[in-house]
Amino acid sequence: MTLEQRLKEIGERAEKATPGGWKYFRENGLMVIQRDNGSRVYVCGRDGPLLCMAEVDARFTAHARADIPFLLEALQKALGALEKYADGTGPLWDDRGMGPDCGFVAEKTLADLEKLAGER
Repeated sequence: MTLEQRLKEIGERAEKATPGGWKYFRENGLMVIQRDNGSRVYVCGRDGPLLCMAEVDARFTAHARADIPFLLEALQKALGALEKYADGTGPLWDDRGMGPDCGFVAEKTLADLEKLAGER
């Protein structure tokens, strides 16, 4: 699977998920993940679902609704910048002191990301 395919799949899952923001809290001994409009996404307690999640996992799940789209957008911007260096359209020297070897570094970084995407 290519990096582009992997990012597309993650984005599609994020788009299909219950809209957020979401928040996590405990209420009367229950773990609750709730949408901003008050509807419950997940509730777990003594008489709840057989599979329950740890509190740290509930917090992670609640934050993922906003974190994943944010990270996808940031990654797309970073990849766009890397691709400019890799294809030679980026500046050879910039205000950070990046020089002519940036194209090689960008190509290697993109190749490493593609490899990582294929391993997942």
